[in-house]
Amino acid sequence: MINGVISRAIQEYNQGHFSQALTTLLVSDFKDDDYIVNYYLGLCYISLKDFDNGKFYLEQFLERDDNLLRIFQTRMLLAFSSIQIEDFKEALLHLEKLLDSGYESARLYSLLGFVYYRKKNINKSIEYYQKALQLDSDNANALNALGFIFAENERDLLEAEKMCRKALSVNADNPAYLDSIGLVCLKTSKISASFSFFNRAIKLLPHNQEIEDHMRELKELRSMG
Repeated sequence: MINGVISRAIQEYNQGHFSQALTTLLVSDFKDDDYIVNYYLGLCYISLKDFDNGKFYLEQFLERDDNLLRIFQTRMLLAFSSIQIEDFKEALLHLEKLLDSGYESARLYSLLGFVYYRKKNINKSIEYYQKALQLDSDNANALNALGFIFAENERDLLEAEKMCRKALSVNADNPAYLDSIGLVCLKTSKISASFSFFNRAIKLLPHNQEIEDHMRELKELRSMG
């Protein structure tokens, strides 16, 4: 019975009907032994951006499951959810447990890079983004993040531009990538190019504070000379 419910919920989830999948699971008569349901409840809540409830169910699942691959996946999801609610201490706890277990992936290193960036440990952040790129040299998110950090801290701007342009070649309409290459151009005094990239980023992601701050910095520079 419960397997049929889970199968239906997974089908609904894969079709993007997250609320419907959640309802299917919540109204099912699952027992305590059916703890796998907690995993799918967690997935549904996270997809609906209810990260607190997502974490609640995934943590319950983690206590019971002994499947190594699912444990890795669950810890990654818990780390991601913790990052979304800016609980970087808990995110780091899950990520470091994955490291200690021998798990390795570009995504793991990228998440560690992001957490350390938000904790203002720039050297550690750079170290983990570089590790991500050692595993996957075409990882657009890691390329963009590392290029942005280099530009923001004015470290090796030539390499920063190469990384940001490579990321942008993967997804030319990503506002974060456009903002990063815009910042690189700003730092290298390519004013017209910088304005073009920031303008495209703002059109794709209006009212984003970081992009608006970069555009303001550019306009101040233009007004000075």
